[in-house]
Amino acid sequence: MSASIIVQATPVKANLEGLLDEIRQLDLTPLDQKATVEVLCQQYEARARIIKEKLMRLEKYVGTLEKINDKWLEHIQLAPMSQKKKEEEKYERMANDDR
Repeated sequence: MSASIIVQATPVKANLEGLLDEIRQLDLTPLDQKATVEVLCQQYEARARIIKEKLMRLEKYVGTLEKINDKWLEHIQLAPMSQKKKEEEKYERMANDDR
């Protein structure tokens, strides 16, 4: 069961890591205050759209990972004692992946 959970979580984690890289690369330097009000407004609106889109993706990925995590914790609780330690170690490796 944990193998299928790992298969579900891996692409979501990869998507989240990619999104975090995109966020790190966002240009959030102050805008040219000498620009016209109209130009500044357009630039602020464009930035707001980009940030909103990234935030929506972030919420989606985190929500999916929360559901997967809950399912995995439930699986560990229901695992027989003979397999519980092994399942906990798999969970630990996945949760502490420091990429």
